[in-house]
Amino acid sequence: TNKAVAEMKSRIIQGLHVLAAMEPSAKEQLFLEDISEASGLPSEEVQKKSRAILKNIIHNYAAFEVSTIDGFTHRVLRTFAKDLGLPLNFEVELRTDDVLNEAVDRLISKAGRDKEITRVLVNFVLSKTDEDKSW
Repeated sequence: TNKAVAEMKSRIIQGLHVLAAMEPSAKEQLFLEDISEASGLPSEEVQKKSRAILKNIIHNYAAFEVSTIDGFTHRVLRTFAKDLGLPLNFEVELRTDDVLNEAVDRLISKAGRDKEITRVLVNFVLSKTDEDKSW
């Protein structure tokens, strides 16, 4: 979602700001040391690169693109829509009721064949009937 992308962008910029700080706090220093250790670069180099990246992002914010996995997948599908036999203007819908009903149907179809699923379903039905609720 757009909200998730905005939050990720904000966190990236905050992280870079912390790494670029000239006089980091004790907590920020630990973060800097972790990044330094993970990257194999000295702390000073991490700070220098963080400042350069942050400056570049600020000067070219329109080009600073962050995407969710969902957004990335959607772009890939759109790119290959013709190859996949999809209409070019396809819409993605999440029909949660249909998905939930199918999942429940598949689960119930395994009752009697899978001992663990059968046991769980029987216990669920018994607990619902004990509470005088529909199962």
